[in-house]
Amino acid sequence: MCNLSDYVEELGIEQGREQLLLQLVEKKLARGISIPEIANALEETEETIRQLVNKLQRA
Repeated sequence: MCNLSDYVEELGIEQGREQLLLQLVEKKLARGISIPEIANALEETEETIRQLVNKLQRA
């Protein structure tokens, strides 16, 4: 059974990972790198990168 502290820790890790990916995607976009190239470099799916780009555009 998972306790609350494990859940909170996992949530924090996921949020930190997303923040790092957002920063990396933003830097790569600024350098003119395409979404497929970013996905390949970060070993993520193109869909994941598109979702992050959308978050950056809304910010």
